[in-house]
Amino acid sequence: MLRILQAPSLVSLSIQLFIDLYSDSPEDTDFSLNVLSFIDNSKCQATFRSLSLSDCVFEADDLASLLLPLSFLTHLELDNVEFDDECQMFDHLKSPEPRMLPRLEVLELRQLPKDYDFDLVEKFLKSRRQFRRTQVPSPTGRLVNEYTFEGPPDSLKQVIVTYREAPEEMSFKTRAQEDTSFINALRRQYGVVVSVSDCSA
Repeated sequence: MLRILQAPSLVSLSIQLFIDLYSDSPEDTDFSLNVLSFIDNSKCQATFRSLSLSDCVFEADDLASLLLPLSFLTHLELDNVEFDDECQMFDHLKSPEPRMLPRLEVLELRQLPKDYDFDLVEKFLKSRRQFRRTQVPSPTGRLVNEYTFEGPPDSLKQVIVTYREAPEEMSFKTRAQEDTSFINALRRQYGVVVSVSDCSA
């Protein structure tokens, strides 16, 4: 269907697939190719800025093949999207050459499973900025990491993460994830908003 449509002034595209985790994934139906063909045929690169994908499962390589050509995106939302390999997906996102989503301003990862490793998100944030890390004594005398950023600021200004289910330790987990030394440094120096919560929040 997408291949026969054209939207030359497209700004935002939301796609909900309702694909079960045990059924065929989007790449089996040339999903990425269809979306990219639709964008190319529409010639909307000058206006298209926001992509939302929901309720589907991807292989990491195939989602990367969709996102890599979309260097003009400023807003990406993945809502209840499963990957075959989360680590590999973030390896693609962190790759410096070619850099993926260089103009991204807002990243939303919604309805993540409760055991999703938030460290992957923080490593992605670290990959987008040059920084120096030093250890300094805290008021209690314990050594803590202090980050100093170098070079121009990154375009990314907001990261929203929600978990599908809240584990019992969610409130503690949320505070710990939102308050790492690196994320606090992003807040102080660049005003980056990082929000972590469960879906009921």
